[in-house]
Amino acid sequence: MNDVVEVLADLVRIPSVEPTQAGERAAAWGGEERVGKYVAAFMEAAGFRVEWQWVAPGRPNVICKGGADKPDRIWLVEGHMDTVGVEGMLHPPFEGAVREGKLWGRGAADCKGPLAAGMVACAGVDLAALAEKGEAIWFIGSMGEETGNNGARASLEVLPERLWRTIALEPTEAAVIHASKGFAVLEVDLEGRSAHGSNPEQGVNAIYAAGVFVERLKALCRESAERYGNELVGQPSVNVGLVRGGIAANVVAPTCHLEFDWRVVPPGSIAEVKSRIGTLLDDLKAQGLLLGWQLRQQQNNEPLSTSPDSGLVKALVAALQTAGLPGRRAGVRWCCDASIYCPRSDETVIFGPGSIKQGHASEEFIDVDELRRGTAALAGLWPRRRD
Repeated sequence: MNDVVEVLADLVRIPSVEPTQAGERAAAWGGEERVGKYVAAFMEAAGFRVEWQWVAPGRPNVICKGGADKPDRIWLVEGHMDTVGVEGMLHPPFEGAVREGKLWGRGAADCKGPLAAGMVACAGVDLAALAEKGEAIWFIGSMGEETGNNGARASLEVLPERLWRTIALEPTEAAVIHASKGFAVLEVDLEGRSAHGSNPEQGVNAIYAAGVFVERLKALCRESAERYGNELVGQPSVNVGLVRGGIAANVVAPTCHLEFDWRVVPPGSIAEVKSRIGTLLDDLKAQGLLLGWQLRQQQNNEPLSTSPDSGLVKALVAALQTAGLPGRRAGVRWCCDASIYCPRSDETVIFGPGSIKQGHASEEFIDVDELRRGTAALAGLWPRRRD
């Protein structure tokens, strides 16, 4: 098996900072293309067929296929190649050095450590034996997770309509994450009627309607919390982050625009949330508090809910225990590319060595022993080559 520590060090030494966070160095660092070339060469050497999906200039998805050509069951193993920026880091961001049992550098935990684990585990698969079982692995190094899951969304265009088992590689401290919150960014435009400030009764103040809307939105979220809150991922939440409306102090506001995020807890869904918000807005209109409304969605990340007794969860737990790790099942409150894939996959989990606490931090590192054991656990899911 390839040395996962060496692979990770190589990946860390190739800057792949999200271009919007790279400042004047964005052109020199080149998005994910350089690290994508490393992933492609590595997986090709292991016998995978590599395809490139260019989502934006210099920003590819690297799609690597191994196993059966016409599989009955497809494993998707996916990790993102981009990292956040490096401003304020307290150590060299791209050194990739090992000190005190830890490998240091931007992306060591989020997400090049899990990515390296997936690469090395998949590279050791006996692809012929996998094909005999009617199975295939599609390994994807994706772009743009840090700013909207753009790579994962784009990959849906080329993925099969149905996946069997999906592993989204993220730092989970080697726990098997089978539940996570979903995330929707919504915006609403409220329509009123302008009037002179000296005759406010002749208008319909959209800002006043917004105030009522926000209070009822919070009440709606409290109702959802009573219905869906659970120990694994906590409760639904809503945050109104932007309000913009009106023309001038002496004019009744004819419009008001709001943007908010709603964190969805399984088994709830974003579609249900939107439907209930629409009913709320219709009620405000019926009460004469507004004349019209439009609700739009900027971002959609579905909640993840895979049974803790599913075949994938059980298999990964057993593999972790064989590798000397606890095999803990858990849920998280954040979301990742798993939320893009779970509607298309029979079973989906989030997994990887490293801690999310180190992701985006001024000091980022991954424990080398956990990296090795996490890689061994992933490798235990498939038939191995005898090199």
